[in-house]
Amino acid sequence: MPANKGQVFPMKAAQFPLYGSPDVIERRASGARTRGEEDLLIEVHTSPYMTTNPANEPLPSAPPHPATRARRATGKSAEEAPTPEQSLRTMSLRDYVEARNGVPLGGRGALGAMLERSLGATSLAGFWRHWNPAWGYYLWTRVYRPARRVLPRALAVLLTFVVSGALHDLAVLLVRGRTNGLFALSFGLMGVALLVASALKLDLGRWPWVARALVHVSYVGGCVALARALLG
Repeated sequence: MPANKGQVFPMKAAQFPLYGSPDVIERRASGARTRGEEDLLIEVHTSPYMTTNPANEPLPSAPPHPATRARRATGKSAEEAPTPEQSLRTMSLRDYVEARNGVPLGGRGALGAMLERSLGATSLAGFWRHWNPAWGYYLWTRVYRPARRVLPRALAVLLTFVVSGALHDLAVLLVRGRTNGLFALSFGLMGVALLVASALKLDLGRWPWVARALVHVSYVGGCVALARALLG
């Protein structure tokens, strides 16, 4: 049976080895999950790890989105529930990281999940949504959101990238006693490239994971190399 958009399927350990052996997966799929274990679930339309369910077996229910948990806690109807982006505005750091990469901050397999999702993202924007979400949380709450109140989206995005790079330069300055602004310029170029790719609606969804990973690595490395060349 072909995969339908929005269907949720349990994955096999061979496809995503971070999450354990087949017997562990089967136990989780049956609902017998232990506290602290990650739910081995996947939404076909949002992930590169697509699979099918030819046996038409009963599908486990996905863990509730933080927005759903908030709605249940307040007793609001589905129509009143916040959208995923709205819910991000009130998330804690821990919930933000879990919403981005499916693993709580500091949880087992967090690094692997970040690499799998960021390098396998189907767009440049998707790469940054999953890359280093703890850092992204503070950029989102302390830079992008305040800037977005007074600036168009494109300028707010570009400012966020430049601030992130400047903070990297500050760290270099504190350690080495000098900096040439390489990171600020590199991140600025990454922000420009992201905006261009978004305008062109770049979609890597049909590319294999390895090809998507090469695109993202080349994107970051290319911007750093160009910044070095511009700085002489």
